[in-house]
Amino acid sequence: MSVYDLSFSFGKPGTYTLDHTEGHYSQRMPNRYYEWIAKRPIKAIKNLACDAHDNIFMVWTPDNRTLVCKSHLDPIYLPLQRFLTKEGDVICRVQFGPVVGEYFVSSEKTGKCQWISQQLDRDMVNETGRFKMCSLGIYDTYVAIFADGSAKWSLGDEYPGLLKILKRIQQGDLVFVALNPYRANEFFVALADGIVHIRASALVEKHVLDILAQYPNLTVVTSDVIKYNRTVSGDQGLLTKSRTKDFVKFIAKNVAGGVISSAVAATFSCTVM
Repeated sequence: MSVYDLSFSFGKPGTYTLDHTEGHYSQRMPNRYYEWIAKRPIKAIKNLACDAHDNIFMVWTPDNRTLVCKSHLDPIYLPLQRFLTKEGDVICRVQFGPVVGEYFVSSEKTGKCQWISQQLDRDMVNETGRFKMCSLGIYDTYVAIFADGSAKWSLGDEYPGLLKILKRIQQGDLVFVALNPYRANEFFVALADGIVHIRASALVEKHVLDILAQYPNLTVVTSDVIKYNRTVSGDQGLLTKSRTKDFVKFIAKNVAGGVISSAVAATFSCTVM
């Protein structure tokens, strides 16, 4: 499986969804989510956003051909609703912030975007790049990925684990990012070399690890990994120490299969579909 097929969404505390090639796993999503997918089962999730008040926006395909969009948005999201109507909801990608009413939305077709975020107002006033996605975190933090593979972020002191990762990446390395907008230093990151970082509760990390362990070309790094180094050449990712038996078993399985990291070339171009 390619990291480009991964999708992860944090909702209110204890709520999340992981979408991968062989299926999806969700925990404590709003009832509407389960009602929607009962009628139109998920083949692949294109976008999923859910806030602490169960406002939800979702785009998925039930058959690899048809795009389905469902949403439930309170009146405070009226500007977002207008944008979705104008641009076409199935081609839009939405992320909610930690405060009800905060959001980022972009159109994959036109490249137009809109947000309610004080930090983005300050940082993006002169930005001319085309957004691929932007994840909003606590206390006006964010990570934005652009169509040319570049990234921009403002994390303050809230996501130190993620900041260490981002300081090592080059243009094109960052494929997907999701900040937990309700808890500091919790995030999901997928890199072009097949490395996936998850920082969340022990239960969430275990679920993600168990699910992604079926893909030998992926390496999952959780909070239990104390140190992560690259070789001088940058060709290979090495996981040097772990504290859990489950993670050791996972790494051992991949080493036995001849794969510990698939650190392939890290430059990609994002084409809006």
